[in-house]
Amino acid sequence: MRYRFMFVRIDGEWMDEDDAIQEYGMSYVDMVEDSFEVEVEAENWRDAEEKIVLAGRILKEGSVDAREVRA
Repeated sequence: MRYRFMFVRIDGEWMDEDDAIQEYGMSYVDMVEDSFEVEVEAENWRDAEEKIVLAGRILKEGSVDAREVRA
C-alpha cells in the first residue's frame, strides 16, 4: 500500500500537514512558504513512517547496516 506524507514550511518552521491543520486550521494553506510530499510503499502507516526516518538517515550517513533497522 502507498502512503503519502505532506510537509509544509510555515513561518520558517517545517511540520507535517496534519500538525499544520491542527495548529492553524484549514487556513494553513494560505500560509505555506514551501512544501514537499513523500510517498512510501509499506504494509501499514507505522512502517511507512519508519521508512521515511530510514531514508533521512541514509541521506545523512550515506549507508545504514540493514541489521540495525526493522524496515
